[in-house]
Amino acid sequence: MSYAVLMVYVEPDDGTREACVHLAAGLADKFNATLIGLTARRIPPPIVANGMLMEGPTEVDVKLMAEVLAEKGTWFRRIAEGDRRKLEWRSACSASSKKEWRRAKLAPSRPTTMSARLRHAPGVGAAAF
Repeated sequence: MSYAVLMVYVEPDDGTREACVHLAAGLADKFNATLIGLTARRIPPPIVANGMLMEGPTEVDVKLMAEVLAEKGTWFRRIAEGDRRKLEWRSACSASSKKEWRRAKLAPSRPTTMSARLRHAPGVGAAAF
C-alpha cells in the first residue's frame, strides 16, 4: 500500500515539535509519499469597541506574519529533508472574507449530517425519524 501525499500541520508560533515532523517524514518514506508541510495564520479584522473603529493590522504587520510563516517553511525543510523525499511547503496568511462566511453558513449542520448517516445505517430506516 502506498499514499501519494502525507500532510503535517506546523504551528506558526513554535508549537510544533521536531518529533512530529520526523514522524511524518518517516511515514512519507515508508509509503513513498510526498510530504507537505502546512501552516496558516488568520489576519484579525478591525475591531469596533464602544462605537469606535480600532485599526486592524497594517501592511507591515501582515508582511511580518508572512515572514514568520516563510521562516517556518525553512524550519520544516531543514527538519524534513531527506535523500529521496519529496517535500512541499504551503502557507497562507489571510483575513476572513464574505466567501468564507457564506461557505460556513451553507455547510450542513452537525444534526443534518448525523441524520443523513443514520438513515443509511444498516437496520435504521426512515421510520426511526
